[in-house]
Parts: sequence; structure tokens; C-alpha cells
Amino acid sequence: MAHHLLLLQVGFFLPSVQALFTVEVASPSYTAEFSGDVAMECKFGPMDSKSSLSVRWQRILPKPLLRVYNLENGQEDLSFQDSQYRGRVQLMKDKLSSGRAILNISNVKINDSGTYECLVEMVGADFKRTTLTVKASYKSVKKTVRRTGNDEVELSCGSEGYPLAAFVWSDQSGRRFDELNASSTVTSDKLFHITSSVIVDTSTNNYTCTILEENHWGPSAAFSIPAEIPGTKSGKPPVRVAWLTLIVVAAMVVAFLFYHRRKGLKRNRAPRMKHCLLNDSHAAACLPQGRNDDVQVGIEDEVEVEGLRKVLMSRYEVLSTNTEVSNLRAFCENELPRRLRNREGLTVGAADLLPGVRETVLLEEENGNDKTAVARSLASAWAGNSQWDPFGVRQLPLLVLVACEGAVDDLFREAALQVDQKSQFTAGDLQKLLTETIDSLLVLDGYREGSRELDESLTTFLSSRKMCRVLITARSGQCDSLRGSCRTMLKLCSASTGNEGLS
Repeated sequence: MAHHLLLLQVGFFLPSVQALFTVEVASPSYTAEFSGDVAMECKFGPMDSKSSLSVRWQRILPKPLLRVYNLENGQEDLSFQDSQYRGRVQLMKDKLSSGRAILNISNVKINDSGTYECLVEMVGADFKRTTLTVKASYKSVKKTVRRTGNDEVELSCGSEGYPLAAFVWSDQSGRRFDELNASSTVTSDKLFHITSSVIVDTSTNNYTCTILEENHWGPSAAFSIPAEIPGTKSGKPPVRVAWLTLIVVAAMVVAFLFYHRRKGLKRNRAPRMKHCLLNDSHAAACLPQGRNDDVQVGIEDEVEVEGLRKVLMSRYEVLSTNTEVSNLRAFCENELPRRLRNREGLTVGAADLLPGVRETVLLEEENGNDKTAVARSLASAWAGNSQWDPFGVRQLPLLVLVACEGAVDDLFREAALQVDQKSQFTAGDLQKLLTETIDSLLVLDGYREGSRELDESLTTFLSSRKMCRVLITARSGQCDSLRGSCRTMLKLCSASTGNEGLS
């Protein structure tokens, strides 16, 4: 009888022995595309309808620990959810009954990457870990071509993605060559913005920049030189050639009629102007005084441009003495390369100081007067007899430098007083010449907002100019209103720090 009672007791307790509760991950790792969606899954035994279920997803690495999602006793509890995941995560509750805890993350961020832990508690508790890697494909390459000298151009490529990649340059024969300058910055989305540039000559060739990411080739951009050099004429389809021919013929007819209309006005002045250009080192001294119809019409002529050019050359001769040129060149070669920065704080070359046609560049300096050295260097390079020109300004017909320290008058009245003290060119003459279709550079050194007349005249000119390039140098914070109209903003860092970016 005792023997039967023992068997009965063993049989009674056997059903209470439970299998060990375990959790498994569907995959040890996941890869997601930036701004896309990802679903990470862990599996557990089928859910008992009588058991309460708790599921917790959290990112444990990199530190600090971030709580992603929490289901407590069958009820969603997001009170401790980290703000990084707020509104972007969801647990597929309809899959829980089949033993699947699937976490969906939408609009995936770069900093979502890391090691995640899935903890499930039901009749027992267990957890497993998986990793998430977020990538951002480099999908496109932005390219630019900029002339740096008579025989050279700078080719640049840029793109955004993650992780960090690099550009590889090659020519049409497949030969690879080193880049001149490469840089990378981190965007607000934690993507890498990579740029790369090379200097090549203007002879016929094709070049390609290709992204290399973790030993895999990415997108590329192709350059055709000299066809893509700004201002270079290239072959056009026959239909375009025909249209261009018609336009040229029409322009010649208009020029012919315009010439005969003005011939009477210029008949008396032309011999005298010719005599001045041939015999007077200051040809502008022969220009008529005052503002009359003859001057307004003639100021656009090539002889007037040449006359003003000679006046400016004479004005800037003081910057072309051996001592001054030596000092300015030393500054540009030794100081400028490490102190000239763009808004991201990256070093840029002296050629970046030259704006594009009808563009404005703002150069700011926290303290000191080295920005004036930059302005004087530009004038010296333009007017000097040597071939030294790191800015590329010698190609321009005109460069007008205006010292704006303390200026309160109309911009062009100030310019006329400084440029031509003999008053052979009036403020109106200068304004008309720089506003019309002549590729020139206006350098405003030490500009400071606050004078209504000066500010209004500059604003009017910037909106009405047709080709003139404008470089403005100023103390930081003194040209805040102009920032919106400046396509490029640069900063001249202090000599001691040399590592500041634009605020």
C-alpha cells in the first residue's frame, strides 16, 4: 500500500515541472538605410493566455543606455522612453501571441546604430542581443569648375553619406592622381559631407571623381575640359549655331546703327582722346569735366574703360613698391592659407576671395586689420607688373578699392573721391560703369552698416548690377543685414587661434 502511495505522489508533481523559458533573436545583426525603416525581432515560447507578458527593448551600446520601448504586463508604458526614439518606434502587438516581439523603428537616424537588448518576461525571463548598423548611401555627386588662372582650373566634387568615404580622381586614360584638397564635415543629421578638389591645366582631357567607400565604388561625376570651363565656348548642335549666328548678325546691325547715331557726338572728342591715350600717362585727365550727355554715352566705350583703368593703376602704384609687394606677398603665402576659413571652419584658398560674376563675398575678421591687408593684396596683384596673382584678379578689366572706414556718404561719391581726386570721373560715371556689363571687382574694405545713405546706395547697386563682383571686408557682427545677400561668407581667423569657423 505504501508503494502505491509513493507512485501517486510522483505522478501528482510531474506536471508542475516547466520547460526552461528562453528568448532568441531572429538575426544577430541588422542593417538599415538612413531615413528608412527597420524591423528587429526576438522570439520566445508561445504565449499562455493566462500569463502576463512584459517586453522591453533598449539600446545598451554605445553608452549611455537608452530605453526604446516597454510593454509592462501587457500594457504599453512609454514614460521612460528616451526622447531620441519618441514617435518613431512601435511594437507589433498582433505578433505577440505567436511568440514574436517585433520592434519597428521608422525614419532611422545615424545615431540609432548600436547594440540592442530584447528582454521578455512571461512564465520566466530571458534576453538576447542584436546589433543595428545604419548607413547612408552616397547617392549623388555635386561638381563645380572654377578658373584659377589663365591656364589652370579647379575641379571640385562633393557628396553626403555615411560612413566616411573618399574621392578618387582619374583622367580619360585611367591614370589616377592625387587630390589637391580634401575635407569632411559632419552635418546636423550626423552624415559626412565630403569634398575634394584638384587643379588641372586647360588642355583637352576628361576627368572623373569617384566615391570609394569601404572598398566599394560609389557614384561618380565626369568633367570635360575645356568645354565645361566657365566662359569657354564649345561646339553646339547645328540648330543652336544657326540661332547664335542670327543673334550675332542682329547685334552687328544694332551696333552699326548705334555707331552712326553717336558718330556726331564723338567727332569732336575722339582726336583729343586718342592724343591723350598715346601721350599722357594719366589718360583720364583728358576726360571732360562734369556730367553731360556726351560723358554718359561715352563712359561705356572701351577708351573710357581704359582711361579709368589707368587712373586706378596710378592710384594703386603705391601698393606695387618692392617693399609693399614683398610684405603683402609674405602675408598671402604664410598667413592666409591657414587663417582663411569658410563657414564650416575649413581652410580655403586665396582664389575663393574672388566672387563669381554678379556675386558677393563677405570676409569677416574678429579683431585686427589684416582684412585690409587682404584688400590691398588684391589691388596690388591686379595693378602690379609681376605675374604674382593668387586670387585670379589680373584677368579683370577693372578693380575698384574703396576704404569704407568712417564712410557715411553715398557709396559712389565716396568711391569717386578716393579713386580720382582730380574729379575727372564723377560718382555717376563710376556707378554707371560698374553697373553695366563690364566684368569688374568692387572691394569695400572695412564696411560697417549703420549709415542710411551708404547702406541704401550699396543695396541698390547689388540688386541692379549686371556683372560686377563685390568683396566686402568687415569686423564680425558689423554687416549682419548683408549676410542674406552674400552667397559666400569667409572668416579671417586670428593669427593665434587659426581654427575658428563662422558663427
